[in-house]
Amino acid sequence: MTRLARLALALLCALALAACTGTGGSATGQSQNCRSTNTSGVCEGSLRTVRGNYTYRIENDVLQRGTPMRVHVQLAVASGGLRVALTDVDGRTVEATARPGEPVDLAGDSAVGDFESIPVALHVVEGEEVTGVEYTIAWERP
Repeated sequence: MTRLARLALALLCALALAACTGTGGSATGQSQNCRSTNTSGVCEGSLRTVRGNYTYRIENDVLQRGTPMRVHVQLAVASGGLRVALTDVDGRTVEATARPGEPVDLAGDSAVGDFESIPVALHVVEGEEVTGVEYTIAWERP
C-alpha cells in the first residue's frame, strides 16, 4: 500500500470515527417564529420528533461567544419524556423533564456558544423519541 493510500485510509477512518461520536440526536418537523433585538428575543415553535440528545440553538449573530444570557423555557410534549437543560458560563446546570400533561417552565442562565447561538439541551429520557414538542423560549442579557 502506498503512503498516499495509507494516508487516505487513515483520514477515512478518522472521519468515520468522528461521525459516530457526539450527541447522536436529531429533531424533525421544526416550525418556529422568532423575534429578537440586540439584547433579547423570543422563539415560539414546535418539533414533530426529537431523538437522543439534541441541542436547540437560538441564533443571534450580534452577540459574542461567552456572553451570559438569562433564558426562560416553556415546553410541552405529546409523548415520551424530554429533559431540558441550561448550562451557564461556570458549568452550573438547571434542568427539568417534560412529560405528557406535565410541561416544563424552566428559567436559568446560559451563554452564547458556538456559532453565536444560545444552546438549549434536549435529552430524550423515556422511549426512543419524543413527539409533539411545543415551546416558547425567551432570552435576554442580564
